[in-house]
Amino acid sequence: MMLALLFLSVSATPSRAEVVSVAVASNFYQAISALKQKFESSSEHRLLIVTGSTGKLYAQIINGAPFDIFMAADSERPQKLQQQGLTSGDSRFTYAIGQLVLWCPTIEQALCNPAILADSNVRKIALANPKLAPYGKAAMQLIGSYSVLLQEQKSRVEEFDSIKSKLVFGQNVSQAYHLVASGSAEVGFVALSLLEKDKLEKDSQGNNNHLSPVKNITYWKSPNRNHSVIEQQLVVIKNNAAVAEFVRFLQSPQGIGIIRRHGYQTPIKADLPEGY
Repeated sequence: MMLALLFLSVSATPSRAEVVSVAVASNFYQAISALKQKFESSSEHRLLIVTGSTGKLYAQIINGAPFDIFMAADSERPQKLQQQGLTSGDSRFTYAIGQLVLWCPTIEQALCNPAILADSNVRKIALANPKLAPYGKAAMQLIGSYSVLLQEQKSRVEEFDSIKSKLVFGQNVSQAYHLVASGSAEVGFVALSLLEKDKLEKDSQGNNNHLSPVKNITYWKSPNRNHSVIEQQLVVIKNNAAVAEFVRFLQSPQGIGIIRRHGYQTPIKADLPEGY
């Protein structure tokens, strides 16, 4: 939705410093934190970040939560908000494309693939709630495609049944990550962005980031053909000059570079600045 850039540019006029309230899907926490730091270093405006599952944030918005921007982990909810007349014009666009991975911190790389789901040593498989979180929905689609293969091999029906009994759900993909990081689940389906090294280390102030660091980031990257593409879209709820400035920053080479560096693809092509 490249119209978003044009639409918001027209709306941008000089104004006093504002606080922009941004509802952000939990998988994007580390990226939005880096974006916030960079944006605020060159702008008089500030960002107020609220994270959660896409489903819960969507429910809050339709019930009147005062967010200015919604950065979802799917395209479905932003589109619904637009159809319901709860957005500011045609502001919807894809800001990132997520990557689903199967994380196996206690398993060697050669064995980290969907076949491990049926292994007797794997007692719990963590994933986000598929009713609330697009990464959970994608994980269930992937598990379903693998399970079909097992059911076609009649001798492996028991393996299919065992996979269903092992599933444990976090409210969002960050909670699924924590289930694996804490040892409550041996493996889990998470966002690749959550396993990026620079997001798991201490920040420059020496404070721990949103996620606890782990040593083993052995994972299997899912081909998109096994599930719906995780197209993460943004929509503006309440537009003003500060909102317009932040959206332009997201679509700038600097913004795109930060998003890509945190484990996402972007549909917007740009010549990235040095260091990205």
